[in-house]
Amino acid sequence: AALFVRSLRAAVTTDVGVDADRIFYASVLFRIASYNEARIADFYDSVGTRLDGMPGVERVTFGDLPLANLGGGTPEVTVDGRTRRLPQLMWILMGGPDYVRTVGLALQSGRDFGPRDVEGSAAVAIVNESLARRLWPDRSPLGRRFTFLPLRGDVQVVGVVRDGKYRGLREAGEFAVYLPLAQNRELASFNGTIIGRASRDAGSLVSLLQREIRAFDPGVPILGASTLEHRVLALAMPQQMGASLLGGLGGLALVLAIMGVYGSVAYAVTRRTREVGIRIALGASSAAIVGTVLSRTLFHAGVGMTVGVGAALVLTGLVEQFLFGVAPRDPLTFVTVTGTIVLAILLAGLVPAVRAARIAPAIALAEE
Repeated sequence: AALFVRSLRAAVTTDVGVDADRIFYASVLFRIASYNEARIADFYDSVGTRLDGMPGVERVTFGDLPLANLGGGTPEVTVDGRTRRLPQLMWILMGGPDYVRTVGLALQSGRDFGPRDVEGSAAVAIVNESLARRLWPDRSPLGRRFTFLPLRGDVQVVGVVRDGKYRGLREAGEFAVYLPLAQNRELASFNGTIIGRASRDAGSLVSLLQREIRAFDPGVPILGASTLEHRVLALAMPQQMGASLLGGLGGLALVLAIMGVYGSVAYAVTRRTREVGIRIALGASSAAIVGTVLSRTLFHAGVGMTVGVGAALVLTGLVEQFLFGVAPRDPLTFVTVTGTIVLAILLAGLVPAVRAARIAPAIALAEE
């Protein structure tokens, strides 16, 4: 349970490369609405312009949503006439003007997409740092040209952005290239996404975005509308389920353990009332009586903890694939949990131990 709680914390706080807490979006199905390229361009322009002037909206763009990349990738690129095979897929994402600034990608060098990056102008691209290092390890990628399938010609690198997450939270060092949607409409999917950047609570602007889409075309199907932060939480669902389920069971088990320890220690003290009374009559201090009761409690608890920790070390391997950002045998987690249980056992045994120390010798012997 503790491992899943730490995994959940690591998942929801991981750096995804964009400002997830400030992004809201809505995706529509162009194919079902029978939109042609002109209608799609009109949709983006009209909805984006109207939304851009709304209170709380900082910027608006369109393109592929980070962490929901459906554009696929390619394993090969051609640089200076030589085709090179990458060790992993290079993800291809589309974006409109101000895409980088809107989603919050950290621009390391170069520029963002602009309104002049349209069909007929010089074909451009933005690459992430991992791809830039791979293709041009000893020189600046700005101004360099390369191509890849399914492009029909070269593109010129005009910007470099920091690495991010493209399909899941576990990715690291993935290659990615960003292309202007207006220059590559034939590569665009049948879905379209309006992406907004909020200057305040992004969740409060989702309904506003939906309303503007309905105002443009009441019949266009909205595939989904939410915030990117919710998308991150959805990707952390395995950790959420594990933390909720096992956390609840772990809490219940701890309560039952405390009740069991309290009951067993109280019963043991009751059975040894005469012995305790005699020791007190012979001069044993209250601290000595409490120490004796607690030491025996800790001995039995130690045996149980040894078995429990050993079993946990074996069984955590079964849930390793569901953990995120924490090792299945994380020392800090095991030490923290063990310390918590020991403290709970001490507190559970303390009450009957104190009661034992207050036994009056005469009463104890008389009862016996």
